[in-house]
Amino acid sequence: MSHHQVQEVTYDLLHDTLTTERVPISTSEFHGILCGYLCTQPQTEQYPWQALLSSFIDQQLTLSPLACEVISQTCEQVTTSQAEGSLLFSVMIPDDEQTVQLRVEALGQWCAGFVSGYGYGNSATHPDKQTLDRLQVLTAIAQVTSDETAQDDEAERDLLVVCEHVQAVAFELCNSTAKRASNSTPFSPSHTRID
Repeated sequence: MSHHQVQEVTYDLLHDTLTTERVPISTSEFHGILCGYLCTQPQTEQYPWQALLSSFIDQQLTLSPLACEVISQTCEQVTTSQAEGSLLFSVMIPDDEQTVQLRVEALGQWCAGFVSGYGYGNSATHPDKQTLDRLQVLTAIAQVTSDETAQDDEAERDLLVVCEHVQAVAFELCNSTAKRASNSTPFSPSHTRID
């Protein structure tokens, strides 16, 4: 195993990778699934994204080594951000060159993915009321749609506010999961890569 600096994985890089590999899931939803799942595994030393991905799609995919590298880097980027208490991992949606409608749709996909990934990783435990409330917030946001004509500054501001709220809720979920895990063992996420 090699240990080297994590290349920042942007929305465009992950989108291009998933599109090239014909992964039948949106970029934002896929990133949300990874974030939700990794949030439930604060002490993971491996990133079992292949099993995770195959549980969310109906087909077996054989990905190129480059695609595997990009996805592994994405996992490491998420885990590193979680360990550092950063919210930067939280939402991966298209940049503001895209329409508000497209970004709102992507935010909804990210939220749906996060809830699914969190549920997949936490299936053995029954969540407490606070966790359920936070998951319901993300589920509600996943249902939000945008007016096709919305493109003004107010729509942009609304999207920014909702994105920040989603980041805060996702961070609270990750933080509470890490605290529960630290009651039994110290919280020290590994930064081990799968090469």
